[in-house]
Amino acid sequence: DFGSSGTLHNESLSNEEVSSKGISLFKKVIAYAHQRGVKIALGIDIDLILPEYGLSADDPLVIHARIKQITTDYPDLDYLVLFISEMIHHDNEKLVQWQRIFDAMYIQVKETAHNTRIAVSGWGLKKEIADQLPRDVIAAPISGYSDSFEDGSIYGDREYWGCPWLERDIYSSNYYYPYEMHLSNTISAFSRKAANMKELY
Repeated sequence: DFGSSGTLHNESLSNEEVSSKGISLFKKVIAYAHQRGVKIALGIDIDLILPEYGLSADDPLVIHARIKQITTDYPDLDYLVLFISEMIHHDNEKLVQWQRIFDAMYIQVKETAHNTRIAVSGWGLKKEIADQLPRDVIAAPISGYSDSFEDGSIYGDREYWGCPWLERDIYSSNYYYPYEMHLSNTISAFSRKAANMKELY
């Protein structure tokens, strides 16, 4: 850092320059992954926005700008993962707002990014929420504090991705052995997968 033009973060770069460098780097990541036969997903929280913008996340201008930027910057993106924020599953007003944002984003992606599929993720994904989504949307919930995950059968024939919870979260170390998590449990969960489970991430 400290002035090197080869880094993303240093005091000599403007916000615009940092953004441009980040976009360029991620494009290279996508291109390299595709050379190796690997597909790439980008995940975003769709109902959150910095207060400095002075706009709501469900403002049509915000929704349009976010999807336009993603589809323009990353035309070869394989998957766009739209996250349900962690604590809104029991807040009907926020869920309604999330659904409104999702619906608008889904339409725009389908119209402008024909090679990009949409998945929905979050800390769990209730069946009743998944049932409201278009049939081509992938259910990709993160498991709740577990190195295992459900088999996907609750989502019927909708494509499902399994995802164990592995991260450092405040006072808990959710990583594989020698901490609290075991790869054997993840493998065991995968062996019990339903027919609609297509990926593990």
